[in-house]
Amino acid sequence: MSQMDARALRSTKSRLVGAVIPTLDHAIYATMMNSLQARLAEREVSIIVSTSLYDIDMEYEQVRLLIERGVEAIVLVGTIHRPETISLLEQRNIAYVFTYTSASTEVGAAIGFDNEKAGRMAARYLLDLGHTKLAMIAGITQNNDRAAARRDGFILGTGKAGNYTVDGPFA
Repeated sequence: MSQMDARALRSTKSRLVGAVIPTLDHAIYATMMNSLQARLAEREVSIIVSTSLYDIDMEYEQVRLLIERGVEAIVLVGTIHRPETISLLEQRNIAYVFTYTSASTEVGAAIGFDNEKAGRMAARYLLDLGHTKLAMIAGITQNNDRAAARRDGFILGTGKAGNYTVDGPFA
């Protein structure tokens, strides 16, 4: 038996982390997964990636399946999740982290930024350049707290009538 095999037998840990991301259609999530996988591999931890298609019911099912497969931690995107998802993680004592947000809970950590502030900053930048009529294509905002917060920040940042946003899935 090799030293690695003996170590595996002694350890009851799976050395697996699960990640449920909204989609693989956007490069930002693929980049995040590449970086996360590289950092976890340095610690001999593997990652299992699932997608939810921005559906919090599907996300719950993916989290449940990942727990059944023995993950020790879960990476989620944003802060909008079914209460049952967070309850399941806490009941099973599974560590979790929210990404792309600065909002955390007492149990779950957050890695990200203030999306509303980013929207305000974008609007302010355009106004400072002298633009007076602004529009924003916000993308999917339903069950997407990040895009909704950026949209809301943009609207707050413009502070003028006549500026508008468009929400929805865009291909």
